[in-house]
Amino acid sequence: MATHNLHPNIVLAYHGCDESVGRALLKGEAFRKSKNDYDWLGGGRDLLLKRLDCAVIMALHEMLEEAGLPPADSLRGLYYEGDRLYDESSFYEKSHVQICIRNPDCIKGVFLPKAGP
Repeated sequence: MATHNLHPNIVLAYHGCDESVGRALLKGEAFRKSKNDYDWLGGGRDLLLKRLDCAVIMALHEMLEEAGLPPADSLRGLYYEGDRLYDESSFYEKSHVQICIRNPDCIKGVFLPKAGP
């Protein structure tokens, strides 16, 4: 199994996108800010929940702006969804973390994952 030696404040993340977008990024094209309320979250989840997750993060950005505070470079949110996995569990069926990068300078690189075995 491969390991890494990254600093603890570096997040190695996977973000799904169309192949054409991925290839363009690998060639060095700049990231484009998403205008959609669904496509920065990856696939496989109910579209309504995707939009709600996005709405929460966008609301936080709006609150910062309204308070006269500088914009956040990135935000991370923990979402609890579904039923508990067992009684008194802190883990839920569909809990997940979403990361929103607003400042592209926070993205240190892009890569193409190796194909599976």
